[in-house]
Amino acid sequence: MKSATSSLTPYASTSSQKKFSIKQNQRHHLSHHTLPRHPKKCPYD
Repeated sequence: MKSATSSLTPYASTSSQKKFSIKQNQRHHLSHHTLPRHPKKCPYD
């Protein structure tokens, strides 16, 4: 239970979880920019 939620937290403890969270952020950022209408305030810009 705890390991599943810790991988989603931006302040993950282990380096592997940090890499995972960064990869998730990058994927989210790319998905944002592939949309026809990009939100004016993107948290990953």
